[in-house]
Amino acid sequence: MQRYVCTWVISILIVETKSFLGWVEPHGKSYQVRDGDDRPIGVVGSSMNDAGRILAAYYKKHSRWGPDGDNGYYKWTEYGLLQVKRAEELDCWFVSRNAERDLMRDGEVATFPTPQEAQTAAEAHRSDGWAGSRGSSDGLSWFIVEKLGLPQCPIHLIAT
Repeated sequence: MQRYVCTWVISILIVETKSFLGWVEPHGKSYQVRDGDDRPIGVVGSSMNDAGRILAAYYKKHSRWGPDGDNGYYKWTEYGLLQVKRAEELDCWFVSRNAERDLMRDGEVATFPTPQEAQTAAEAHRSDGWAGSRGSSDGLSWFIVEKLGLPQCPIHLIAT
């Protein structure tokens, strides 16, 4: 006779962008919060209502740039995934947020001579378009958010 164990996981997503940030899963009588790289980052008690806040606080304090293959870097943030990739044919670097929003300058994809400059730009604009974010006068913006006027808001929990 085979025995089956049913488990469930609740993904933590940014609803408007469908960007995955982490998840919550049962852990004994409590719930464990895991980041986008599957690292356990905290445990919440009998209610998972604080999971989104725990994840956002974790990213604010511990978020670091890491290697993304041979030609890039990534960083999970409370606003989603930032990526810096090298365009080998152009010998420059570009930035994206949540793998689908390119950082733009004057209607063109913004390029940077070094990964450090691209990371600095990504950091400066990581919260652009979100409630409470301050605009910038450096001419950089996220293409989709600006063009479509998508509403942005902090993390929400939704079941998957």
